[in-house]
Amino acid sequence: MFAFAMLSMSQGAWAACDKDLKALDKAEGEAVVAVYGKLAACDAAKAGEAFPAAVKKSGDTQTLAKVAVTAIDAGITEPVHGLIELIPDFPAREETARLIGSRCADDEKVVAFVSGLHDAVKDRAFVGWAGAVRTCEAPAVLEQLEQLAAAPPARGFDDKYATVVELYARKKGAEALPVLTEAAAQAAGNGGPFAVVVDAMGKAVTPEGSLSGASDADREKLVAALQSLGGQVQGDDALRRLATELVRLGADDAAGALLPKLYPSKVQSDGTFLYGVAATEACGEDAVVHWALVEDGGKRWTIDDDVAGPAKAFKGKLKKCPAEWTVQVTPEPVADADAVEAWAETVAQGAGDAKLKGEKKIVLQ
Repeated sequence: MFAFAMLSMSQGAWAACDKDLKALDKAEGEAVVAVYGKLAACDAAKAGEAFPAAVKKSGDTQTLAKVAVTAIDAGITEPVHGLIELIPDFPAREETARLIGSRCADDEKVVAFVSGLHDAVKDRAFVGWAGAVRTCEAPAVLEQLEQLAAAPPARGFDDKYATVVELYARKKGAEALPVLTEAAAQAAGNGGPFAVVVDAMGKAVTPEGSLSGASDADREKLVAALQSLGGQVQGDDALRRLATELVRLGADDAAGALLPKLYPSKVQSDGTFLYGVAATEACGEDAVVHWALVEDGGKRWTIDDDVAGPAKAFKGKLKKCPAEWTVQVTPEPVADADAVEAWAETVAQGAGDAKLKGEKKIVLQ
């Protein structure tokens, strides 16, 4: 008797769930949310199987997000993990993810879902879910991002990690710099995504969508962080990347301070650096390459702008017509004047075996 009663109840429950499935088949738009909720309450497994159909019937991002949250609240998370790839329109993907993430404020199950995305989905899918992580303001999500950001992978690029550090930087702002600085140092040492972390450091002080860039105070914090990083890393690529960022921030002196690490054998006995400049004076088929040694105190990352004026002021040798002047600088510091003369000879050859004219040394203040 007991077994028969249980069987009857089971058959009744299945019949009720079939009714909900049929109702879902007929529902459209906003009505899908309530119908899908009834199906999820009746049979989570059937609701999981029906999730793609509910997605297709939702019609807009608002309804779609509500259906997804309904599934999450019912413990139906695996089908929702694939939601982003079910949406063909990229702006709609972003908006849906953002709407789901915004529910973190009043739904702990959504917080758990968002926190689990990093481990639950593959690289491309995680990038697609970034909007949910971005709008989820739960402390647990920020804490997880910090832990992930602090552990860069030992490979040059990783979609998940790149997304993590950008999200962490945007959420934490300038306060993210200490963690990102340490992460960048680790990445530089283990072949990890150094440039990605440095890029995230810039984003940490630049409000998203801002046209004005970082505030003066945040810019100073970033410059200090990059200078600190410059003292920790080795390798030409890493140091050049830092210098590029410092120059972009207007901190040429800080970029110049990296030169001794990049070119230790080129530092002169008095701490200065030597470069070569070649100013090519051309008139018709005639050309003269005026070359000179340039001495700089090592306070500039590049001397190009500072040396162009003095180089173009060399006394011209061609009198037949108004000459055109072009200025070139050695791509990096040189060891001595002999290296500059040898370089100038290659410049002259490139100018059609132009004549060479040595000029007085230029000292940049």
